[in-house]
Amino acid sequence: MEVIEIMNMLENIGIKLSYRMVDVKVLTGSECMNRFLSQEEDELRKRFHGDLTLLRKDPRIEAFRKTMWRLGFDPTKIRPSMEALARRVLRGKPLPRINCVVDAGNAASLHYLVPIGLYDIERVPERILRFQLLDKEAVFEPIGGDKRLLKPGTPVLRSGERVLHIYPSRDSRYTMITANTAKLLIVAYGAFGIGDKLLEDAVEMVEELLRRCGCTV
Repeated sequence: MEVIEIMNMLENIGIKLSYRMVDVKVLTGSECMNRFLSQEEDELRKRFHGDLTLLRKDPRIEAFRKTMWRLGFDPTKIRPSMEALARRVLRGKPLPRINCVVDAGNAASLHYLVPIGLYDIERVPERILRFQLLDKEAVFEPIGGDKRLLKPGTPVLRSGERVLHIYPSRDSRYTMITANTAKLLIVAYGAFGIGDKLLEDAVEMVEELLRRCGCTV
């Protein structure tokens, strides 16, 4: 995989991406990563005082909600992934610890309040991924969910005919991170009003946490 191409409609409404590829070794039960993720959970609770109303008023949450409305989707029914994570934490529930890669992505997503996608890029044969609105129905099998049919107009990250991500909420089981993942694609998803630097910093944080906890090669 060489590049992610953003198709015109999404680019025209101000959606941008930042991404990076990293060689990784996937560890489970990492105390190092658990400390970082716990720290971000604590910081989020302090930042919003455990108040979901304050979370909804955050400019980044508002930016994604407005962008989803512009795309014709209700963000109160399909929540952006970082909002779903943050709401869980503010309700007093810790995030599940999966592996060092997923945990690093969740930590960065809580810190910057942007969706982070993580993909086993060796499962993707195409050189170019496309971020676009579907032009026809497509099958999608999300991590932890049932296979379903997506309607035309759904914003997705796509490899050929295969959907890897529904913006800005779900990743595909096809490219999910496993113990065998060796090459990782990190994607920070933006919205209208979200600056490039914030997205770049979010991707960099994932890589930095992986490096500090011995999960990169």
